[in-house]
Amino acid sequence: MKNFKRIKFRVESVYSMLQKKWLSSTLKSLPNFEIVLDLGSSISPYRKYIKANKFITVDIDPDKNPTIVADIHSLPFADEIADLVILTEVLEHCYSPSQVIQEVYRVLKPGGICIATVPFLYKFHPDPRDYYRFTEQGIKFLFKEFREVKIYSYGNRFQVMYELLYQGVMRYPIFFLNYLIYLLNWKDKTSPLGYGVFAIK
Repeated sequence: MKNFKRIKFRVESVYSMLQKKWLSSTLKSLPNFEIVLDLGSSISPYRKYIKANKFITVDIDPDKNPTIVADIHSLPFADEIADLVILTEVLEHCYSPSQVIQEVYRVLKPGGICIATVPFLYKFHPDPRDYYRFTEQGIKFLFKEFREVKIYSYGNRFQVMYELLYQGVMRYPIFFLNYLIYLLNWKDKTSPLGYGVFAIK
């Protein structure tokens, strides 16, 4: 009897598609940087959109093969060495997001940029822990030391309800609807899936 390999494929969630749309367009618009830090980098999926002479990945998990294995609550870098810091879906997994942002501020050069994404109405997803969800006011407080902070919301209450179903018992029967639901992307300031942050030191 022949052995057939099981075909594996990954269907992106509506959340990840909306997040990727904002991140890719934002990162592609930036100039070339000397030093970029990708904190909580995992597999660094957005590296391809960033122009940098030196791209350093930092993750607490050595299995992710980061440039540096470290806890981002205490970064092993000198002050003001980075032109750009990216934090994609990391802060909710940090026990002290304010301490992480203080470290980001410390290592950024004056005029340096931090780009972050955080969830608001999204499922519990420990990796290995999941501590927080963020509101727009909470984000402003976290980034209060930065001279300019722009916050972008993505997703709406309809997409939130769909994501809760998709991540639950109906995940497999309705995954093909993800791309259709993704297109129904009107703005909803009170019930977004998440936020993108563009902050300048």
